[in-house]
Amino acid sequence: MKYFYLLLTLLSSSISFAQNNIKSTGADTLKSQPSGNTAIRFFVGVNFNSFSSTISSPSDELRNSKASKSLAPGLSLGVDIPFDENHRWIFRTEAGITSTKDNFSYQYNNGSVTQINDALSLKESIINITPQVILNVVRTNAIDVYISSGLAINLRSYSSKQYTETTTYTVSGTTGTNSMQIPGLKSNTFCIPAKAGIVIAKSFNIYAAYNAKTSLNNDNQFSIDETLFTVGVNYILGR
Repeated sequence: MKYFYLLLTLLSSSISFAQNNIKSTGADTLKSQPSGNTAIRFFVGVNFNSFSSTISSPSDELRNSKASKSLAPGLSLGVDIPFDENHRWIFRTEAGITSTKDNFSYQYNNGSVTQINDALSLKESIINITPQVILNVVRTNAIDVYISSGLAINLRSYSSKQYTETTTYTVSGTTGTNSMQIPGLKSNTFCIPAKAGIVIAKSFNIYAAYNAKTSLNNDNQFSIDETLFTVGVNYILGR
């Protein structure tokens, strides 16, 4: 619940900005808005997130590691502030919450007498705040088609962290397992998402978004990178 409360707190500042913006435009500006369109719009939504994470190292130990892939639902809410009365350009502040789990495993030989298997797993809880600019490339009474981009600010927390190394001695056939130090992970990350969507009947927003590769750690021995593809639906409360 603490993440949800933080989400609402962060969004409230954007709502306050939106309300102040409306007051500053004056009554005449509001009256000039096209029929059926308000100066600001709020929305809530659900989305489906496809995460792909990779782990690499300056050495060749991780050459056999595979990408960690996971699917997770998410929630979002936000506010739209038009730059013009025709709503061709819109400033949007969006906040969302989701989580994912990363699992990496790889093996390598230490000389000819031992085989080493490493396994790293962790769970991420992610709050993202994304101020962005929307361009409606098609705008009609029935549909709007838009593209957008901005800056995604990701607040991350990690749990269920486990990193183990199992060594198998090929001569004796015995094994030994010990815990390894988890690479240092970032609590804040940034990326530039690209999004495209369609708004149907001024109410339902269906979209797809791609967040390019983002580094999750500051460790010199490892590099953990994450990409994200999202599809979602928003319901527009003010229209």
